[in-house]
Amino acid sequence: MQRRHIICFLLTCMAMTACVREYQEKPENDPPVFELSGDMAPGVMRIKVTEELAAQLEQQADPQGVIRNTGVKSSDDILGGIGFESMQRTFPPAGKFEARTRAEGLHLWYNVKFSPETNLTKAGTEISNIEGVRIIEGRPKISRPNYKTVTVEPADLPSTKAGSPKDIFDDPYLNQQWHYYNDGTFKGEAGCDINILPVWEKGYFGRPDVIVAVTDGGVDHDHVDLKDNIWINEAELNGTEGVDDDGNGYVDDIYGYDFVYGRPIYPDDHGTHVAGTIAAVNNNGIGVSGIAGGNKALGIQGVKIMSCQVFYGDWDSAWDFAPAFTYAADNGAVISQNSWGADTPIIYQSDKDAIDYFIKYAGVDENGNQTGPMKGGIVIFAGGNDERPYSSPGGYEHVIGVSAIAADYEIAYYSNYGEWADIAAPGGDAYKNQLVLSTVTNNRYDYYQGTSMACPHVSGVAAQMISIYGGEGFTNEELWNMLLDNTNPIIYDGHNSRYQGQLGTGLLDAGAILEANPLIPPSPVTDLKAETMGTTEIRLEWTVPVDETRGFPSYFNIYYSTEKFDTSLDRNNLPENVNTIRIDNDLEAGQTATYTLENLQDDITYYISMDADNGSSKSGLSSVAECKTATNFPPEIVKQFPNITLMGPGYKTDINLYDYFADPNEESLEFSANIVESPQVAEVSVNGNFLNITASETGHAIVKAEATDKLGKRISANFNVTVLDSGVEYFCYPNPVIDILNIKTSAAAPASVSICIESLSGTTVFGPEEHTVSSSETASIDIGALKAGNYSVIITDSQNKATVQNITKL
Repeated sequence: MQRRHIICFLLTCMAMTACVREYQEKPENDPPVFELSGDMAPGVMRIKVTEELAAQLEQQADPQGVIRNTGVKSSDDILGGIGFESMQRTFPPAGKFEARTRAEGLHLWYNVKFSPETNLTKAGTEISNIEGVRIIEGRPKISRPNYKTVTVEPADLPSTKAGSPKDIFDDPYLNQQWHYYNDGTFKGEAGCDINILPVWEKGYFGRPDVIVAVTDGGVDHDHVDLKDNIWINEAELNGTEGVDDDGNGYVDDIYGYDFVYGRPIYPDDHGTHVAGTIAAVNNNGIGVSGIAGGNKALGIQGVKIMSCQVFYGDWDSAWDFAPAFTYAADNGAVISQNSWGADTPIIYQSDKDAIDYFIKYAGVDENGNQTGPMKGGIVIFAGGNDERPYSSPGGYEHVIGVSAIAADYEIAYYSNYGEWADIAAPGGDAYKNQLVLSTVTNNRYDYYQGTSMACPHVSGVAAQMISIYGGEGFTNEELWNMLLDNTNPIIYDGHNSRYQGQLGTGLLDAGAILEANPLIPPSPVTDLKAETMGTTEIRLEWTVPVDETRGFPSYFNIYYSTEKFDTSLDRNNLPENVNTIRIDNDLEAGQTATYTLENLQDDITYYISMDADNGSSKSGLSSVAECKTATNFPPEIVKQFPNITLMGPGYKTDINLYDYFADPNEESLEFSANIVESPQVAEVSVNGNFLNITASETGHAIVKAEATDKLGKRISANFNVTVLDSGVEYFCYPNPVIDILNIKTSAAAPASVSICIESLSGTTVFGPEEHTVSSSETASIDIGALKAGNYSVIITDSQNKATVQNITKL
C-alpha cells in the first residue's frame, strides 16, 4: 500500500514560571531593571530610556533612524567597551500614528546591537551605567520547532458522507479536515471539532474588512488556495520600489512586512499552514477549506491575511517580534495570530507594551475613532508544546492562550497546560494519526500537529465572529467573552481528569457562539417622513429604532426610486431602478435622525423606504414615503450690470453677482466669468458669488458673467470694463472704434466739456458739441458716418484747457 510522509511541528521549550507575570519599572533614582533569561539572541539588547535621553538620541539618528554614537562621550565610551555597532528605535516612527506611539511610551524603547562575541551579562551590566537607561532586556529567541516524520495510511483518512462539510464546499480535501467537522471516522470521537459547520450553513463565510495579522514565518501570498485572501497594501503595490509610499515607516510592505531582514516576505511552511487554517479559500474546487475563507463560488471574499514575518528557517535571527504588533494595529489588523513562543520564564516589558498597544489601538484611527469592524484588537497565542504548566507569552493575562487537544477530546500529549490557558482547540496528535491538514508553500498541503495548529483555529473563529457581529460599537471585550464563555465543557466530562480547569474554559465551539448570540435584527423605522427641499433634494426624517443587539443600529440603508415599489422589495437582489445608500448612525434609540437625498431630478415623484442595520442583520422595510421634487426654472437677471471704469492698471473691484442674478427656486447658483473682447485689458475671476476684476492695461474690454443652477440651466450678461490711463485726464474708448465713441474722465465730479474731431489735415469733421463727463458719467457720440482713418479728438474743459486723444475709425 502506498504510504505518505507527514511532517509535524512540535514547538519546544516554551518555559515560563507561572508566578512571573509583571515586573514594575523602578523609580528614576533606582538602578535600571536588568532582565536576562533563557536562550538569548547574541549581540543585542533592548533598553528603555528616559524622555531626556530619547530626545538626545533622536538628534543623533541618521535619516534611516540608525544611531552610531550617543553624542555623550561617557556613554560612547561605555558602549565602545562592548563592541557597540548601532542603536535604533524598537518601534519605528509611525507617521500619523506617531502621537499615540509616543503616548504609550514606545518611542523610549531602543535596540542596541554590539559584537556577538560580547558576554550578554557583561553587556547589560555596562549599559546599566549609562545615565537615562531604565530597563535592559536580553532578547529571547523564538523557540525552534522540532520536525518529526510520521507515517499515515490513506485508509486512515476520514470518509466523505452525507451531512459532512463536503456538502457545503467543493474543496476536495475538506473531508480530511476532521478539526472542522468530525464524524467519528478518523480514529477520534464524533463531535470533537470546532463546530464550524452551523456557521457555514447559515451563510457566514468571513468578510474582507476583517484583517488577521499572522505573526509567524512568512505566508506564501502566491499560494493558489490563499492568494485571494491575502491582505495587500495598495499604496505600496502601486508605488515606487524602495520608497515608503504610504508613509507608515515601512518600505515596500505589500503583503505585510519581514521584521527579520526588512526584505520581501519569504514564504515559510509553518506560517503558510497557520494562514490556511484561518483563510484558505473556500468553495474554489481546490485543496482545503479555511474557517473564514469566504465562498468563492458565491463571490464572497474571506478575511484577509497580513503576513508579519518574525522568523526564518535559521531561527537564530528570530527575536525582534514586538514591532509586528504595532505595525499590525496601525495597518488595519484586528486579530493578532501568534503560533510561536519564547524560551524564557519571563514575559518582557517591551513585548507586553507592544501587545497592549495592539489590544488598545487596533481598529481605530489616529483620533481614536473606530474605523475597523471591531474597536480594539485581540491577541491569540499558542500555549506551547513542552508538556509543562507554563507558557510565554501565552501566559500573559491580556492574551488568549491556547492549549491543544487530539481528535478524541483528550489533551494532546505535547500540549502545555495550566491556569493561564484560556481555551482549547484541535492541535492533532501524531501518535494517534490525528493531524491537522492545511496549506504549505509552493501550492502544497500537509499535516502538522501542535498548539501552533490549535491557535489559528481560535483566530479563524474569532475572525468569523467579527465578520458576523462586527461593526460600529463592536468591541474586543465582546469578542473575548464570546470565545471564552461559549466553549464546549466536554473536554472535562470523562476526559482529562488530571487537567481539570487547566486547558481553558473548554473546547472552542463556533456553533455555540452563534447560538448564544442570536442575530436579532433592529426594530424597523416606523415614522419615515419625506419633505421636498427644492428641485434636487428631499429631506428625510425618522426616529432611531431600538436594536436589542447593540442598543441602536449601526447603519441605515435608504432605498429610493422614481418607480413605485412596496415593502416586499427584494433587498438582496435590487432592481436596476432602485438606488441604495448606506449611512452611518451614532444616535441613540429614540433620537431624531435626518438625511438629505441629493442630486435628484426635478419635477419627479420619488418613492423612498429604509431599514435599520446592525452590521449583522437588517430590520424590515419602513413604509414607503412619496415626495415630489420642485419644478426647476432657469436663473434670471434681476438688474442690469453697470459699465465699470478702473482708474488704471492694477486697480481692482469686486461685484456681488447675487445683486444681478437670482434663482426663482431660491436655490444656490454657480457663477463663472470670462472676457469676450480685449482680454489683455483686465483679468477676471470668480470666488463664490463674487466677481473679481483687476485692470491689466489701458483699454476697453467686454466681460461676460454667467449664472448656472443645480440642473445646468444658465443665463448670462455682458458689460463694459474701461481701464483709464492714470496719467491722462480724459480717455476715449473703444479705440479703434466703429461707431459709438465714449469719453470719460478720471475725476469723480462732473465736468462740462466741448468735444470736436479733426482729420489729420486739421479739418473739423465733428462738433464741437457740449457734454458732461465724469468717472461715472460717459459722453457717447456717434461717428459711424465718418470715413475710416485716423483722427484727433479734442476735449476742451471750462478753463479752455484742451486734451487731445488720437483714435482710429474702422
